[in-house]
Amino acid sequence: MTMQSNQLMADYKFRNIDVQHFSKDQINQLQLDLLQEHLKYLTKNSPFYKKHFQKVNVDISQIKKVEDLKIIPPTSTELATTYCECQKRQGGHVGRI
Repeated sequence: MTMQSNQLMADYKFRNIDVQHFSKDQINQLQLDLLQEHLKYLTKNSPFYKKHFQKVNVDISQIKKVEDLKIIPPTSTELATTYCECQKRQGGHVGRI
Protein backbone atom coordinates (compact mmCIF):
# COMPACT_ATOMS: atom_id res chain seq x y z
CA MET A 1 0.00 0.00 0.00
CA THR A 2 1.37 3.37 -0.92
CA MET A 3 1.89 6.17 1.57
CA GLN A 4 -0.64 8.25 -0.34
CA SER A 5 -3.26 5.51 -0.24
CA ASN A 6 -2.59 4.96 3.49
CA GLN A 7 -3.41 8.61 4.02
CA LEU A 8 -6.51 8.35 1.86
CA MET A 9 -7.72 5.35 3.84
CA ALA A 10 -7.05 7.08 7.17
CA ASP A 11 -8.84 10.20 5.97
CA TYR A 12 -11.75 8.17 4.66
CA LYS A 13 -12.12 5.99 7.75
CA PHE A 14 -11.53 8.51 10.51
CA ARG A 15 -12.38 11.93 9.15
CA ASN A 16 -15.41 11.06 7.06
CA ILE A 17 -14.03 12.72 3.97
CA ASP A 18 -16.52 12.63 1.16
CA VAL A 19 -15.11 10.31 -1.50
CA GLN A 20 -17.12 12.03 -4.20
CA HIS A 21 -14.32 14.60 -4.30
CA PHE A 22 -11.62 11.98 -4.88
CA SER A 23 -10.10 11.65 -8.30
CA LYS A 24 -10.80 8.50 -10.27
CA ASP A 25 -7.22 7.33 -9.62
CA GLN A 26 -7.60 7.92 -5.87
CA ILE A 27 -10.85 5.95 -5.80
CA ASN A 28 -9.31 3.10 -7.81
CA GLN A 29 -6.32 2.98 -5.47
CA LEU A 30 -8.52 3.05 -2.39
CA GLN A 31 -10.69 0.24 -3.77
CA LEU A 32 -7.65 -1.87 -4.54
CA ASP A 33 -6.10 -1.28 -1.13
CA LEU A 34 -9.34 -2.19 0.63
CA LEU A 35 -9.73 -5.28 -1.56
CA GLN A 36 -6.19 -6.45 -0.76
CA GLU A 37 -6.72 -5.87 2.96
CA HIS A 38 -9.97 -7.83 2.82
CA LEU A 39 -8.34 -10.76 1.03
CA LYS A 40 -5.50 -10.79 3.59
CA TYR A 41 -8.06 -10.75 6.38
CA LEU A 42 -9.95 -13.68 4.85
CA THR A 43 -6.77 -15.69 4.43
CA LYS A 44 -5.71 -15.03 8.01
CA ASN A 45 -9.06 -15.33 9.79
CA SER A 46 -11.22 -17.71 7.77
CA PRO A 47 -10.16 -21.35 7.62
CA PHE A 48 -12.71 -21.87 4.84
CA TYR A 49 -11.28 -19.19 2.55
CA LYS A 50 -7.68 -20.04 3.44
CA LYS A 51 -8.32 -23.63 2.40
CA HIS A 52 -10.33 -22.56 -0.66
CA PHE A 53 -7.55 -20.27 -1.92
CA GLN A 54 -4.97 -23.03 -1.38
CA LYS A 55 -7.11 -25.67 -3.07
CA VAL A 56 -7.62 -23.56 -6.20
CA ASN A 57 -3.99 -22.34 -6.22
CA VAL A 58 -4.80 -18.66 -5.76
CA ASP A 59 -2.04 -16.44 -4.46
CA ILE A 60 -3.82 -13.32 -3.25
CA SER A 61 -0.63 -11.29 -3.60
CA GLN A 62 -1.07 -11.70 -7.37
CA ILE A 63 -4.30 -9.72 -7.27
CA LYS A 64 -3.11 -6.28 -8.32
CA LYS A 65 -6.34 -4.85 -9.73
CA VAL A 66 -10.04 -5.43 -9.30
CA GLU A 67 -10.19 -7.27 -12.62
CA ASP A 68 -7.83 -9.90 -11.19
CA LEU A 69 -10.64 -11.17 -8.97
CA LYS A 70 -11.68 -13.41 -11.84
CA ILE A 71 -8.81 -15.77 -10.93
CA ILE A 72 -10.71 -16.72 -7.77
CA PRO A 73 -13.33 -19.35 -8.56
CA PRO A 74 -16.69 -18.54 -7.00
CA THR A 75 -17.78 -20.25 -3.83
CA SER A 76 -21.23 -21.60 -3.16
CA THR A 77 -23.48 -22.47 -0.28
CA GLU A 78 -22.89 -26.13 -1.10
CA LEU A 79 -19.12 -25.70 -0.87
CA ALA A 80 -19.37 -23.93 2.49
CA THR A 81 -21.83 -26.54 3.82
CA THR A 82 -19.54 -29.37 2.74
CA TYR A 83 -16.61 -27.67 4.48
CA CYS A 84 -18.60 -27.23 7.70
CA GLU A 85 -19.84 -30.83 7.66
CA CYS A 86 -16.30 -32.09 7.09
CA GLN A 87 -14.97 -29.99 9.97
CA LYS A 88 -17.71 -31.29 12.28
CA ARG A 89 -16.96 -34.93 11.33
CA GLN A 90 -13.30 -34.35 12.12
CA GLY A 91 -14.23 -32.90 15.50
CA GLY A 92 -13.00 -29.45 14.55
CA HIS A 93 -14.53 -26.13 15.40
CA VAL A 94 -16.37 -24.60 12.48
CA GLY A 95 -16.77 -21.07 13.81
CA ARG A 96 -17.26 -18.42 11.18
CA ILE A 97 -16.70 -19.21 7.55
